Amino acid sequence: MKLHTRFNLFLIIACIVPVFIFLVLFLIFWVQKNTHGLVYQEFIYHGNVVGFLVEIVVGIIVIGLFSLYIQSVLNRMKELTDYIRLYPGENLSSLKPDPYFDELGKLRQSLIDMLERVQGNQSELEERYRKLLLANMNLEEKYAQSYTIRLILEEISRELEIDQLLRKTSDIIVGVFGSKRCMIYMLDDKQEYLVVRADTGVSEMNDEKSVIPVDSDNIIARLWKTKRLFSEADAKPEELKTLKAHHVNGFHGFPLNGRRGSLGLIFIEHQLIGGFTLDLEDFAKLIAQEISLSIENAYIYEQMRFMVNHDALTGIYNRMYLMNYMGKVFSKSPKTVSVIMFDMDHFKQINDKYGHLTGDMVLRNATALIQELLPTGIVGRYGGEEFVVLLPEVAQKEAFIMADNIRTKISEHDFITAEGVRIPVSISAGLANYPQVTDSFKGLLQLADEALYKAKNSGRNKVCIAMNKVNE
Repeated sequence: MKLHTRFNLFLIIACIVPVFIFLVLFLIFWVQKNTHGLVYQEFIYHGNVVGFLVEIVVGIIVIGLFSLYIQSVLNRMKELTDYIRLYPGENLSSLKPDPYFDELGKLRQSLIDMLERVQGNQSELEERYRKLLLANMNLEEKYAQSYTIRLILEEISRELEIDQLLRKTSDIIVGVFGSKRCMIYMLDDKQEYLVVRADTGVSEMNDEKSVIPVDSDNIIARLWKTKRLFSEADAKPEELKTLKAHHVNGFHGFPLNGRRGSLGLIFIEHQLIGGFTLDLEDFAKLIAQEISLSIENAYIYEQMRFMVNHDALTGIYNRMYLMNYMGKVFSKSPKTVSVIMFDMDHFKQINDKYGHLTGDMVLRNATALIQELLPTGIVGRYGGEEFVVLLPEVAQKEAFIMADNIRTKISEHDFITAEGVRIPVSISAGLANYPQVTDSFKGLLQLADEALYKAKNSGRNKVCIAMNKVNE
């Protein structure tokens, strides 16, 4: 029943009941008048009194019932307003169902439905906000990683010397990831060993190897062969036991793969298990890719620098490097400098008789022997079959002993052709010393060349010393 209908019904009852009682009493009085005329006046008097009292009682009852009804409506409204005031802290289930189906009940149900929708929308908004915060955090983390990579690239791009690059890289990795230790293993030139080229951090493992054969069962060698990301999950139980005994609870390895194959790997030790999250693993792999590119560039730079400074056939320094190096030596005002100039005896006859390939073999073996016998200084190819040995801070007497020892060893060495024929090879040498015979490095080379010419013209296979003083 609707609220206003119930209210009007109470008003109608309150008006009709007294009238109805009055009519009933009037009817009774009328009947009594016609049947008992003698007592009419007394009956009228008592009837009026009774009717008045009945009307008062009925009025009181109606007013009481109406008050109870109004109070129930007010209580329902108060319950609803209190609930609205406490929302959203109040649980929707705490509001009891309304047993009435009037306007107030419908309003109450509509309000509950609306609040439920609001609460649902609020939960959805909170979930979206949480996802937005996570996305923002991930975005900030990616930005920080991108910024870190840019700084790393800026830092390592300045290094073109491979060892400096690797040391700086290991320092950066320990700093960025907070790892206990970082080692960078690189493949040697013959691709037979993995060699530690950089090591940053503190470790209690003193029994580890810095040179590991690639075909060994060592964890580094095994994981290098996989050419993929690895962790403590790839280690054998005994290897994990050894690592944990040295307070290494976790590790990660990242391959350094270049355009031409595997270059080596980065090995990172953690003090805690799970030192890397998946995001950090992806970040580290990205850094490893960039470092691989930088290492390849450094290798290319080293190869170019080697080609610029070294002779292509023998691998020793070339004439340009020799001249530059001599300039640097004399710029430091040395006390003494000795120069030995060697020339292969009858080298044209070797080429003519055995061929140029055999002649190249003789040059390579001879220069390798000279490098092996030199305790100090450098050797370079001056031109053709001529070689120059530069000996800073070596006196003339010591230089002569070195030169004569080289001459003797070369004449005794077996130079064998591809057909197994032994080639007799000898070498002549000219020696000049600063400041005994000259005051400049140009004069030193000139006098060494003149001494060499003297040795070749006096029977070859000997060492001659420049004796004349030249002032430049």
